[in-house]
Amino acid sequence: MLSLLGLGDNTIDIYVDRGVQYPGGNSLNFAVYAKRLGVDAHYMGCIGDDAFGAQIEDALAVENVPSPRLRRTAAQTSWSRVRHMEGDRWFDGCHLYTAEEYGINLDDEAYLGQFDLVHIGVNSMLDDKISEIARASKRLSYDFSDKYSESSLGRIAPYLEVAFLSKADGDLPAAHALAGHVAKLGPSLVAVTRGSKGAVCLSHGKLFGQDVVATEVVDTLGAGDAFSAVLTVEYLKGTDTRSSLELAAEFASEICQVEAAFGHGRPAISIPDANRQKQGNCD
Repeated sequence: MLSLLGLGDNTIDIYVDRGVQYPGGNSLNFAVYAKRLGVDAHYMGCIGDDAFGAQIEDALAVENVPSPRLRRTAAQTSWSRVRHMEGDRWFDGCHLYTAEEYGINLDDEAYLGQFDLVHIGVNSMLDDKISEIARASKRLSYDFSDKYSESSLGRIAPYLEVAFLSKADGDLPAAHALAGHVAKLGPSLVAVTRGSKGAVCLSHGKLFGQDVVATEVVDTLGAGDAFSAVLTVEYLKGTDTRSSLELAAEFASEICQVEAAFGHGRPAISIPDANRQKQGNCD
């Protein structure tokens, strides 16, 4: 059985208008989705010793995602405020970990080496450790979201087997060009998601396109992570890229039918102030 590790970021997504909070975060979502896909998926990250951290830990237990290296830190668990209007969502405040607070170190090299692939999200604050993680791991995937630059791509992409990026703006040729540029840096599989316009994928030098699967959308949060999880799992299984993309789009559409990334909501008893944005882009 394939074994995957989601390494790094987690958060609590607080749905301010609805008074409900949910666990999420790219690396955490990836691990949960991979587990639901029948993979031996684990999660490793840091949580604060607070109610947000307890909610993440409880969700991992319910989803049967092993997390033996989950760490508690003195920092508050990451959170994001999510607002909704007419089916759209946006973030209006967040607390993201800093690299100093995050607390992941490489005492775990042997642990990382047990997995067929380790996945990292851009908010995991692990970029400065990417070469060490790559040496300890069999394969790496990385989700840049829309937080990439020529410099960050040059530093990180050469260590990757699989790379994901988001480019909702721009035309199709621009997405193709981005995928081609990243692939030249090293990854064998590069996917560029384009929101409602679907995705493009470059696999071993061949370009593919994929439309979104029409569905009744409840919430798009987590859909991109679901797409990435399926595409990665099927890539490792050796499934052809065309079929892999179709399966990924179908699973993403299923995630759009539920609220938040993967459920496990709780009443938002204390909602942080919108002005408490510590750093970076909340999305």
